[in-house]
Amino acid sequence: MTNVIGMTNVMKKPIQYLLLLFATLLLCAPPARAQSASPPENSSSDTVEDVAAAAEPDTKPTATSDTAAPTPRQILQQAEAAIEADDHATVIQLLEPYLAAHPRDFRARFNLAFALSMTRRPADAIGHYEQILASQPGLLTARLNLGLLLLDTGNPADALPHLEAVIDAEPSHLIASVKLAETLSALDRPADARMAYGRALQLAPDDALIHLALANLLAPTDPTLAAPHLRRALALDTSLDDARLLLASLLEADPSIPGAITEATALYGEYLARHPDRDFSPAHDDLRKHFAELLLNDSQSTEAAAFLEATRAAGRSTPALDRLLLHAYIESKNDAGALALSIELLTAADNSSAPDAELYLIYGTLRMSERNYEQAAQAFFRATQLTPQSAEAFTNFASALYLLDNFSGVIRALEAVEKLDADTSGTYFLRAITLDKLGHLEPAFDNYQRFLATSDGSNPNQEFQARERSKALLQELRRIGRRR
Repeated sequence: MTNVIGMTNVMKKPIQYLLLLFATLLLCAPPARAQSASPPENSSSDTVEDVAAAAEPDTKPTATSDTAAPTPRQILQQAEAAIEADDHATVIQLLEPYLAAHPRDFRARFNLAFALSMTRRPADAIGHYEQILASQPGLLTARLNLGLLLLDTGNPADALPHLEAVIDAEPSHLIASVKLAETLSALDRPADARMAYGRALQLAPDDALIHLALANLLAPTDPTLAAPHLRRALALDTSLDDARLLLASLLEADPSIPGAITEATALYGEYLARHPDRDFSPAHDDLRKHFAELLLNDSQSTEAAAFLEATRAAGRSTPALDRLLLHAYIESKNDAGALALSIELLTAADNSSAPDAELYLIYGTLRMSERNYEQAAQAFFRATQLTPQSAEAFTNFASALYLLDNFSGVIRALEAVEKLDADTSGTYFLRAITLDKLGHLEPAFDNYQRFLATSDGSNPNQEFQARERSKALLQELRRIGRRR
């Protein structure tokens, strides 16, 4: 954006401030003062003396009435006072008719152009700057302001020669250097823009906004080169949220950097801490959610829970953030908090006629952990009703039923898993021990064998049990003639 200028002090002000700065250099001085001014380089035949003579009022006015028209000198003095008072409408009202009578007064035209730009009439301001340069091609302030306005109005190609001319005349001109870099970037000349930003940083190495602008240019293609400029920008100015968010996104994009995700998470946290009262918006809701997810993925569940609790307390939570808080409670072993929140969320979901199977699974698991198998089974059964294609729901339901000694119910629940072709080593083992208890020796033996064939050694106790029971069952099956 052309209005964002990467420079300190004056350079941080919008374009209008710059125009004002230059306007004060060319305030509409009375002709007597203009006489002593030096004409710009390469000025036209309209010298300062010519302009002054053309603007000189008649020293012997014929009218003495209080209603007599102001002299040109008085008009210029009034315009100067209006400029200093930021009364741009009055400047325009005074100087437009004045210039109709004194078209060669480039000082007055400069100030009119400035006033027009400040009243959001850039096209008119551009026209006056062009008229000034037609007669005063060496007037760098007019050329720079013209370049700034052309860039600001979306005409970087037209702005380029004017900014280059300023740099040619004054290579150390910081404003022109930065604006030239912005112009080259807008013209899709990244290599040239990068060099221009480099020259600007040579002039102002501690300017945070120039570092940020260069980082924005580098980020899409050279993120590793952009990151140091972002860190430098933040070191110089901790208020630069754009730098903070861009650096976080670059670090996320390259998790191979040691500590990248942790640093990115901290940067997002700094941003959110700086703006705790930001209004609701999809963008900020998404950022809060993303920050919480990063904390959870970085094994910072306690920190995630604290952040999400504060978000809820501030009335800024969303269903997605509430769900993340539930997971944060679970991962941080806050079973009481998780149970209370799961009940709240289940009630809200049911009341909205949008029951949530995942919430029932979570609630059932929490009830299992406190050995309330009856309520756990009810929750898992509700999940099977809501998602009849969920093998997880049927498996959990079967596990709760087993702990309630409802063995026939276990077998029916596991039949649903089998129909879904979703058996695992765990369901084979659960089916085997249930059939074993029911006295169905042969299918129990078969399921013990399926469990042993699919187990990866992560359940040594169950594997030991399966081998021992398989031996006993095989011996019994042979005794009764069911196996050889």
